[in-house]
Amino acid sequence: MGITTEKITARIPRQSLRDSVHQRILEGILSGRLANGQELREVSLAKEFGVSRTPVHEAIRQLTLEGLIEQTATNKSRVVAFDSNCVQEIYEMRKILEVAAIKRASGKMNHKQLEKLAESAELLKCALEDQDWANRALDLDIKFHELIAEASGNERLNTEIKRYRLLLRAFCQITGNRLNLMDALEEHLMILNALRSGNKIAAANAMATHIDARRDAVLSEFYSETATT
Repeated sequence: MGITTEKITARIPRQSLRDSVHQRILEGILSGRLANGQELREVSLAKEFGVSRTPVHEAIRQLTLEGLIEQTATNKSRVVAFDSNCVQEIYEMRKILEVAAIKRASGKMNHKQLEKLAESAELLKCALEDQDWANRALDLDIKFHELIAEASGNERLNTEIKRYRLLLRAFCQITGNRLNLMDALEEHLMILNALRSGNKIAAANAMATHIDARRDAVLSEFYSETATT
């Protein structure tokens, strides 16, 4: 079966094509507009997104590595069964990785970096009416988690976190309404306060709480009947 006749997105911008296509296909999978078992045809998707086949091919390859798309015996790509259990497993892995990273990073992070992040977060709290506020909040989220992963000092751990962050970036975009972003910002501030005080246990607990809250936001968006309360 080919892709659904219902458009899963509008045409996408020309920058970061692979990542943009990756996000759009993931959104289609999460929302159910790309159904479990549905075949994905590169030519059709490329035409719909207004891009060449190359970024579509690369995005499908990445999603295959992430376990969300599978190759059939006839070398066709199709959506795997994706449900709330998959989301919970992804966020469980994220929690394992990022809690381990923040434990290693606690006490090691550059003081100026922490203060700059805290200043950026506080400025965001005072600029809620700015037109680009949501994009700034998403950018801060990326920088925040990248710095902690890098500060862990474990390159393999950092690499795995980056791999999951690519997958989770689409989740952040999907649930990036103002209320969720404000909640995430407050959670970031709690993590930062723990890091600034050098309290490794408090930092780890705050990170775990943050990731659980972001998981619940995704579950509520797409799987409200099974969302964790």
